[in-house]
Amino acid sequence: AQAPAVSFENRFFCKNLEYKWLLWNCFISAETNELYCSLTDISEKKKTESNLARLVEENKSLQSSNKNQIKTSDPEKLPDKSWINTIEILTDGFFILRHDWTILACNQMAQLLINLPENLIKQADFWSLFPADSEDQFCASAKEALETNKTVHTESFFPHLNQWLEIIVYPSSDKVTLFIKDITTRKKQEIDLIQLEQDYEVLFDNNPMPMWAYDVEKLEIVMVNDA
Repeated sequence: AQAPAVSFENRFFCKNLEYKWLLWNCFISAETNELYCSLTDISEKKKTESNLARLVEENKSLQSSNKNQIKTSDPEKLPDKSWINTIEILTDGFFILRHDWTILACNQMAQLLINLPENLIKQADFWSLFPADSEDQFCASAKEALETNKTVHTESFFPHLNQWLEIIVYPSSDKVTLFIKDITTRKKQEIDLIQLEQDYEVLFDNNPMPMWAYDVEKLEIVMVNDA
């Protein structure tokens, strides 16, 4: 048995006098009191999120533009040049939606992440991209963001994509913006960590040699095997 896996982020000041953000995925074995961790460098992601949040504030009223690489369904409400340059270089998916959840614009990465067909971009209902059996938690979180006018962060598994997606929803007065990242690798790391701990327990329990684990701080035996 173990405590639930926990994810959190830390900013570190490095020897090269720069800051680095790390994403930790950890859990503690309840029996051995051992801590299992994996680390992912998310410095670039944090920079992107910071720039994106700034642009959301600066561009609450989207301005007109007629030359861009962003797929859009409303030529009169295209993002301005600052949005175009930022959105298209994002390594994660980005959507701009109306309050009725029809798609106004998205970048190419968003199309790749959720297999968005070209013929669905025009006035498409965003929720039509997700089968009913996989979008309940995400849908509820996104609608909560719009109702409360607060940013919402969610992680969901989508069977039809065979992917875990991290989705951040930024509501504004007339639009909803979504920031989407594929976190399948990180989720697999969490599963691998749990499996590693379980494998260790099997080896410990089935070892023919007598074994026990001793807590040197509490001065007590915390687990023993059958031998």
